[in-house]
Amino acid sequence: MNGLFEILFGLCFGGVGFFVMAICIIKPEGTVVENAWIGILVGGIFGLIGLGIIYSGIKQKLKTMKAKAEGAHYNAKIISHEPDYSIRVNGRPAIALVLRFKDGQGRLRQEVVKTGSTDWKKFQAGGAIEIAEYEGEIYVIGKRSEMVNLPGQEELMDPYAQVVSLTGYGSNSMMTPSSSAPAIGADAMAGPAVAAQPMGMAGAMSVACPGCGAVSMVLPGTTIVCKCGRQFKLTEDHMIV
Repeated sequence: MNGLFEILFGLCFGGVGFFVMAICIIKPEGTVVENAWIGILVGGIFGLIGLGIIYSGIKQKLKTMKAKAEGAHYNAKIISHEPDYSIRVNGRPAIALVLRFKDGQGRLRQEVVKTGSTDWKKFQAGGAIEIAEYEGEIYVIGKRSEMVNLPGQEELMDPYAQVVSLTGYGSNSMMTPSSSAPAIGADAMAGPAVAAQPMGMAGAMSVACPGCGAVSMVLPGTTIVCKCGRQFKLTEDHMIV
């Protein structure tokens, strides 16, 4: 996350609180305010919470700016999306990205990175996006994904490739039991630098990609991203959508 969402949310949240507080104190002509002290108390609490959110957002924004200026930059492939339940916008969870990339030491990495956004169109599965790694954290630098090929893309999109997670977050790390696990992911990492193992494929079927025709082993009810970048789902009744 780059902190912008927190700043805007804090401004709205705190602004409402301070507005209510001001109305209860000033009591403009034509308004009827009963038990004004309750309004002042509640408005003040909301205002202070808003200021705290703004402060947190500013800190995150500054960290993102520093990562952009001083961190190691990589181009990563968006393997899939996961819901980030720590942030909700109108009841909808924000998006976390399952990313794969080669780092400066040549390691194939798979990390989950929060975006703080609910705009799925900005982060298309199979697309590439710029990221920066700084002090053990990964930040999304690019504003939106681009459907371009990266060097070594076949390995990046290989569902059986051995990957490592150095931030402690592998695939499925933020998903609930009811969420659909991506077929090319790994189970949640217990700690950093743990090699990911392929998912159990019992019941999987051989399915040809609608885009390039490449055959993959897919579990019914699972959505995958082919190495060509095409995303498709094998439904429970064995239909490709």
